[in-house]
Amino acid sequence: MATYRKLASGNFQVIIRLKGLKPIVRSFSTKAKARVYACTVEADTELARKLRAPAAEVIDLETAVDLFLALYAGRDPSINGRQTRFKRDLGNRPINQVDPLDVKRVLNDIAVKRTGATASRYKSNLSSLFRWLIHHPNYEGLQLKNPAIDPAVPSYGQMFAAFGVHALLNQDDGDAEDVTEKPGHGIFFTALLLILVAEFGDKTQIAVAGLAGSMAPIPVWVGATIALVMISAVGVWAGRTVLQRLPLHWLHRAGGGIFLVFATMAAWRALA
Repeated sequence: MATYRKLASGNFQVIIRLKGLKPIVRSFSTKAKARVYACTVEADTELARKLRAPAAEVIDLETAVDLFLALYAGRDPSINGRQTRFKRDLGNRPINQVDPLDVKRVLNDIAVKRTGATASRYKSNLSSLFRWLIHHPNYEGLQLKNPAIDPAVPSYGQMFAAFGVHALLNQDDGDAEDVTEKPGHGIFFTALLLILVAEFGDKTQIAVAGLAGSMAPIPVWVGATIALVMISAVGVWAGRTVLQRLPLHWLHRAGGGIFLVFATMAAWRALA
């Protein structure tokens, strides 16, 4: 039997009570989603028992995908097909024996037959599955690692944190170079070459590379390009106004604080 109540947050909580099992409690953004979830669990006794199974139960990836899709309340219509691909290729592997090499092999095959952006979306969906498993009370004892994240490659959240700490500790004002103002095209080429050389291999380029390694590349490129245009406009304005009164090390501190905020947001997203 399922009961529903509206929470103060506006979400709807469903409590499912089945004979011989502890109550199953979940929250959803709408009452309709809560009803669908309750009907799914009540109609499948085996599913309900797995939801309240003993801790640290080792299941295979196929079972994990079935459980995840049965409880999925998101809006991505393609997640079923993407999860099914992993179930087909890696379904017989226990969830604690799926490693990044297994995932990389599947993703490489997807990238060859389709596109790299498509492979990134598959990777993101698998990561969602393992984040759900890692925080599920039944499997916490397994101390699962997310195989969609290559431990040898630092995440963009880690890079943001490193950039933030570096900027806060950097008190060197020597990065500001005196540029002799030139008329016409001379100014254009001076700015072009100076920024091209200064930014090549800098924090901005590395951050973009990190984002493109875990997300669809075209949106990353468009977003990064627009951001650089905006930053350049702010830089021109600041050079004519703020920098004449504000020490450069304060800009380092402000930039470091922004990077640390981004790192915190990335960590929160990874744990969500």
